[in-house]
Amino acid sequence: MEASITLKKVSKRYDKRSVITDLSLGIEKGTSFTVIGRDGAGKSTLLKILAGLNKIDSGQVYIKGQEISQNIDKIRKNIGYLPPYNIHDPWISGQDNLEKYKEYANLSDLTFQKRYQKYTSMLQLQNQMEKLPNYYSKGLKRRLDILLVLIKEPDIFILDEPLKNLDYKMKEILLDYLNKIKESKTIVIATDEFREIETVTDRWIVLHNGTIRYDGNLEKMVEHVDLDFTGHLEIKKVFREKVTDSLKTSKLVKNMKDLGNTIEIKTESAEKFWQLIKDLGEDRFCRIAGNSVNMHYLLDQLTSDEGYE
Repeated sequence: MEASITLKKVSKRYDKRSVITDLSLGIEKGTSFTVIGRDGAGKSTLLKILAGLNKIDSGQVYIKGQEISQNIDKIRKNIGYLPPYNIHDPWISGQDNLEKYKEYANLSDLTFQKRYQKYTSMLQLQNQMEKLPNYYSKGLKRRLDILLVLIKEPDIFILDEPLKNLDYKMKEILLDYLNKIKESKTIVIATDEFREIETVTDRWIVLHNGTIRYDGNLEKMVEHVDLDFTGHLEIKKVFREKVTDSLKTSKLVKNMKDLGNTIEIKTESAEKFWQLIKDLGEDRFCRIAGNSVNMHYLLDQLTSDEGYE
């Protein structure tokens, strides 16, 4: 598959402190790639490097086969970068922010109008565009910044904390959009929102002190750590009493909570969770959500001296 982004032995220092150290990786077109790690691990620095906003101290960065330092203006046209801070001008209207960005992205009037209608509707901003963003809520400000990135429709999305300040409904809307486009784009995400982003991500890396401690898919990552796994089950009414009794006596269940419509269970691992579901019979459930690995516990396991190697 075509490599969309390639890093070769990249290092970056701030005031003689190494933030990224001798990092090499390749990210393929048509994949969603997520970077996780503790604060200070180098996530935002890495994304700024990929967006052409941070100069590196050594190594090479290639975007779609072009060395980034030699073709920065051309390369940036194919990148949509969303930082964790505001990128809009708070003292001009949302509409004027978009008009200003239209010139920067060199969009034709027709293209701009089509995308404007599409994305303001998707992000539910139609009634906010004449107002000054300074008076927006934090969630509206984030949605405006996302709009500025999406309207460009770049080949590569570099998104730093994209779900920041979004409510549950808007998170679902954005994640659904990313899932729909990821086969034709390259999506790079840095996040602490592990439970939400895992529905989109094909590949993960864990950064620790500027180096990669894990690189692969979620299933393999979870297999390498001793980590409790939490799932939520909605049981069909006709089976509820029998399945609940089975859960209470199962040796695979470490903890169980009845939350009304759903039952929350904790097992020793994802493997044991799915074994439990198989033993009980998948046809007895209306909904199964086995996707709530705790981010902080996961990072503790993967970055400790005794953890994954």
